[in-house]
Amino acid sequence: MEVLKNGNEVIYLNEKENIDIYYAIEKKSYKIIKELKNDKRSLVLYIETETIPSKKIVLKIPKEKNSRKWQRFLSIFRGSESKREFLNCEFILENGFLGAAPLVAVEKKHGIIVVDSYFVLTFISGKHAGFENISLALETLYKIHDKGYTHGDSQLPNFIINDQDVYLIDCKLKKIHFGILSKIKEFIYFEKSCHRDVESKYKKNSLYNLMKKIDIYVDKFNYFTKKIRGKS
Repeated sequence: MEVLKNGNEVIYLNEKENIDIYYAIEKKSYKIIKELKNDKRSLVLYIETETIPSKKIVLKIPKEKNSRKWQRFLSIFRGSESKREFLNCEFILENGFLGAAPLVAVEKKHGIIVVDSYFVLTFISGKHAGFENISLALETLYKIHDKGYTHGDSQLPNFIINDQDVYLIDCKLKKIHFGILSKIKEFIYFEKSCHRDVESKYKKNSLYNLMKKIDIYVDKFNYFTKKIRGKS
């Protein structure tokens, strides 16, 4: 990773030549192919830069975390959300998994505090995993667990299918700290997102049924809590 400074900006590059992408973003000299997401949390655009027209890329702006005072304070110690996403994408690839390649991350600072940031990565072609891809996605989840990590957000749509290749998105690999408990918990989350029973080796473990019941009770508690808040 290359690190450059430009005034109050810190620029992270996976390759020096991607500085052209930074200039294109700053000058807004890019074409929006599709708006992938735009809500209070983030803006995600599928774009094509005029300087590098052959490269289809994604621009992510974490609007909520850029503006929250607490997140700005934390940026003093751990950097911005955009920088962390850049490093996480690198980590995914370094561990032998398929995912988007990080290109550029930019932090705009006021003193030592990050007040704005964005992240640019390659666009992944393919489709979100569906019912017909459950076994492929689950096999990839097993591989993540076998490496000693959790996915972090193991919903079925967070596995992108391109032919027989599986790409990870919205994934933050974290070390497993509670062994089989962490694995079963993440599988239960995966299974819920499939909206059907999924055959798995984890179901053979006696802890599965217990953790499944706990998960159901937690969901019910959260549901009633939201209902009560809605009435108040």
